[in-house]
Amino acid sequence: MKRPHRFLALLLALTLLLSACQSASPASSAGETETAAPPVTRKKTTVPTVARPFRRAELDALPVARPDMTEEELRDVCVRYMVMMKSIPWTPDATMKYACTYAQASDTSGNLILTAGKIYQGTPYTSAAGDLSCFLDFYDEDTGVLRVADLKSAVGSVLGNTCSTAAVWSWARVSPTITLKGVPFMNAAHGYVPLGPVQYDFTQDSFNRGQDTKDIVAANGEETMFACYALLKPASGVMTYPRETTGHVRMCVEAAKVVRDDAGKIDGEKSTVLCAEQHSVQNAVKDEVNGAMSAIGEKGKVYTFRQLFNAGYIAFEIPELCGRAAVEPASVSLELPGGDPARVLEGAVTSNYMISRVDALWVNESGEETELGHALGYCYEERARNVPVSSILQRISLHRQFPGLSEIAVTFRVRLGNGETVTLDPVSVPIDA
Repeated sequence: MKRPHRFLALLLALTLLLSACQSASPASSAGETETAAPPVTRKKTTVPTVARPFRRAELDALPVARPDMTEEELRDVCVRYMVMMKSIPWTPDATMKYACTYAQASDTSGNLILTAGKIYQGTPYTSAAGDLSCFLDFYDEDTGVLRVADLKSAVGSVLGNTCSTAAVWSWARVSPTITLKGVPFMNAAHGYVPLGPVQYDFTQDSFNRGQDTKDIVAANGEETMFACYALLKPASGVMTYPRETTGHVRMCVEAAKVVRDDAGKIDGEKSTVLCAEQHSVQNAVKDEVNGAMSAIGEKGKVYTFRQLFNAGYIAFEIPELCGRAAVEPASVSLELPGGDPARVLEGAVTSNYMISRVDALWVNESGEETELGHALGYCYEERARNVPVSSILQRISLHRQFPGLSEIAVTFRVRLGNGETVTLDPVSVPIDA
């Protein structure tokens, strides 16, 4: 009489397990082309530790751009940041599975999978658009483990970058002028400067999703385009937007190496440029310290001028790297509707630089900080330098946390894309229900 009971118990356990699996549904995040879902936590596995994890001190040691820096120093800041993002070793403490519409090397359902137990190099490919600091908020610098369980729904905001957002966060270390709406909008209307003698209308009206960069490159011809590529320096950019793809952007790590033939013409096969880039393909690499890893993106890959030409790449700069604009001191403020102090919850934290994260803090009489809420900056244009207070604080939550009080003093601590953290003066926030 014991066998049926065992069978029924097993059947019940399997039913519950299947029900739990089927109840999980992906949540989408904001993005131009991809949708990131919360991680799927699988059966607990033994998580290896990274032999030489990345330390936040390495990022903190990167200089904050100053107006008196030379062009070479500013370029070095951008390149070092980009290479950091593509070099960081890490391993997830649980398997993550999320959708990326245009990702290569996804499964048959369009999902990317980052597997517990594997060591990766480079921040993941997602439309999240968070900077390296956001990723490190969930990274254990003693073990190199990414705390997937802590990510929860934040995976859509902090987990990684697309090709364009990775490059833009790197340029944001020195630039308060550029904005981003996606690869095809890296044009004059958004602060970018075409490089070399290439001829085309570099404005938003004509250079948009309907314009194929392969047509532009072909119309200008090899000699003109090779002359443009020859001007590439560290932190210069190259972008392509053919109609048949979603486009791509790369950042140069070194100045182009130009080889000319006996007649003085640039040899497109022998002339090269070294680039760093974000992409979704996971390539097997071997590190002297951490051994076998799966590299996401490239921290340095050589491309010939011919390859750039054939793929329709156009060379460009950002204004601060070519004398078109000066580096500015950081400015952060709390903007209130009509300047009314009572309308704090309708205001926004703004800056001239891109915002990485805003924390709202309450400090008690003993000087102890309590986080009341936070919001993450968003690399795309509409949220790059303006974070609504309503996305950081909710009146009803404050009312529950501080019953009986009509207002509370709140301090906003703002982390900027240029590497600085600015703390604003405390403001009185009304919390009456």
